[in-house]
Amino acid sequence: MKLTDLSRGTRARLFAAIVAGSVIASATVASAAPPARSGLYQGKADCASDDTSYPKKGTATFTRDGDDVTVKFSLKRGEPNATYVATVWNGFCDESAYEISFQTDARGNGGGTVVANGAGETEFFLFLHDAPGPVYETVTVTLP
Repeated sequence: MKLTDLSRGTRARLFAAIVAGSVIASATVASAAPPARSGLYQGKADCASDDTSYPKKGTATFTRDGDDVTVKFSLKRGEPNATYVATVWNGFCDESAYEISFQTDARGNGGGTVVANGAGETEFFLFLHDAPGPVYETVTVTLP
């Protein structure tokens, strides 16, 4: 069947349905919260204040999918050949149970991904710890 075989009214309803579907799909895409990004700051351990005067040694990107908050991070020039624990904290200095361990290479570079349950929370930060040497922390980011 060709489009021209349909009645004028049917073609008009079909066109209206296509346009409506496009508008809804555009609104859904447009309303998705963008990722939040922060540097990873060496020696910062102040419950994610906005202080960025510490040396920046990496980055972290926070995204939300429903209740899941995913943090992808990369540490540069940390402690070489060290094992770190990366913990997602939420709220004001409220440690979560969501953490992973990761290993740096001979140059001190490493990274990973932590997925945390962010139900009921909108503020998060990442804390890297438990290796010899300095700790690393992001500023607080907000995910609606």
